[in-house]
Amino acid sequence: MSTVPAIRTTAPYIGMLMLSACLDLFGLHNRFLVDLELAHKASFSAVSPYLGILSGMLWITGAGFWIYFILKILPAIIGRTNLNRRLLRTIGLLATVQFLDNLLLIFIDTMNTSIKSYQLLMEGILLYFMIGFIFVFWYWFFDYPSRSIGLSTDVQAKVNRISFPEELATGVNNWQPGLLDYFFLAMVAGINLGIAEGHSLMGSRLKVAHLFHTLCMSAIFIIIVARAIDTMF
Repeated sequence: MSTVPAIRTTAPYIGMLMLSACLDLFGLHNRFLVDLELAHKASFSAVSPYLGILSGMLWITGAGFWIYFILKILPAIIGRTNLNRRLLRTIGLLATVQFLDNLLLIFIDTMNTSIKSYQLLMEGILLYFMIGFIFVFWYWFFDYPSRSIGLSTDVQAKVNRISFPEELATGVNNWQPGLLDYFFLAMVAGINLGIAEGHSLMGSRLKVAHLFHTLCMSAIFIIIVARAIDTMF
C-alpha cells in the first residue's frame, strides 16, 4: 500500500498550512505587538525577557516554515514531484509550533493589556481558522495512508482512519474524501469540541490529534472569548 500521495492531492493541504501561516504572520503577531507596546509604552522586549524569547521563537518558526516551503515543498509542486511523508510531517510540525507559540503570546497579550472586546473576538476568530486549517492537514495526513484503492473497511486496529458518513451511506469501500470533507470535519470539531456527527476516528494518532485540537479550542474559548464577553459589560 502506497503512503505517498500524488502532488496534485497534496497541494490543497499544503495550501491550508500556508493560509494558517499567513494569518499568523500578518494578523495575530502584528496585533500582539501593537497591543503590548501601547499598553506598556515600550517595546515588547523591554516588558519581559520571556516575551522577547517567545516572540523571537515565533519569528524563527515562521521563517523556518517559509524557508522550508520555498526550498523543499515549492520545487516539488512546480516539478510535480510527489512528497514523502517525512517532508509533509516536517512542514506540518513547523506550522503547528508556530501556531502554539502565537497562541501563548496571545494569552499573555490578553492578560497584560486592555484590549477591546471586538479585538479579542477577532483574535479568537483568527485563531479558530488558523488551527482549523492546520488540522485539515493533520486529519488528512493520518487518514490518507489507509485509503488505497480497494482497501477494505475492515482494517487493522493500528491503522489510523476516519469514517465519513458517505462511506456508511453508500457502502463503497474505496470512496475517497476530498478537501471539503476534511475541512468540514476540522471546522465542526473546532466549534463542537468533539467529532462531527456521523464521523468516527480509528487509531491512536488520529485520536491524539483530535484531543490536541479540542484542548487548543477549549483554551481559546475559555481565555479569549470569555475575556471578550467579560469586557463587553
